[in-house]
Amino acid sequence: MKTSRLSIVLAATLSLLTACSKGGDSTSGSAPAGGAIKGTVRFLGSDATAILTSAIADAFKATHPEVRTEIEESNSNLGVGSAKAGMTDIGISVRELTEEEQETLDAVKIGRDGLCIIVNKENPVTTISDEQFKGIQAGAITNWKDLGGPDAKIERVNHAEVLTSLQYLVRYYGITPGDIKYSESVGNSDKDIIKSVSSVKEAVSYASIGAALNAIEHGPPIKMLGFKGVDPTVENVAEGKVPITFDMLLVAKKTADGATKAFMEFAAKDHADINKKKHFAPVKR
Repeated sequence: MKTSRLSIVLAATLSLLTACSKGGDSTSGSAPAGGAIKGTVRFLGSDATAILTSAIADAFKATHPEVRTEIEESNSNLGVGSAKAGMTDIGISVRELTEEEQETLDAVKIGRDGLCIIVNKENPVTTISDEQFKGIQAGAITNWKDLGGPDAKIERVNHAEVLTSLQYLVRYYGITPGDIKYSESVGNSDKDIIKSVSSVKEAVSYASIGAALNAIEHGPPIKMLGFKGVDPTVENVAEGKVPITFDMLLVAKKTADGATKAFMEFAAKDHADINKKKHFAPVKR
């Protein structure tokens, strides 16, 4: 839970990525005069945004069959940092770039998403107020019976410090990460968090609305509850009704060329049909 530990983990991960990137094939791609764009484009970052990125990549490869894409799921901070350092071609992020990052990186918005509370599908609780969820995070509410549920201990699934979703939550509540009481269950991605909640009847956490909807489509038994009682739907994200929303971004170096540049230009187009299919709101235009 200390910043120094987080910095060490990120630094070690970035060093590993640097080592792994030396000896791979060309990733920037090429576009010979009069020829097709070729090469490999590597992606790294937010696992929720990776769902949409993968679908856009499939559409891109339909018209650029000689381009290969490699998508690695992690988190927004590592994705942006790796793109800036040249250790991946395109970073996948749910946070805006800082002024310093904007000096060397370009960002393309590919969709909008939001956060929702998630519980196990077997949990009879149908609503959790903002104050109640804040109390759960602080460790002040520890039993489901206090929320109209069964007499059972609430099992919190916390978000790792590095996740941008944690930053959005604490900003929403006007608190700090230090105000959150951590449990032994800590997820490093939406996928991990959804899996934990789906496997424990007494579990509760929060996650990307798009990631949760995609998970439900494929079977994990979770139930979505909205902040401020707003239904966590794609339509409500698009209309700005969901309290915690954010843009989904792809970021690449301003000097990117070849396949990477072509993909960024393709991603900047309107892909509302793909967004709808993958349960993410379209970009605000």
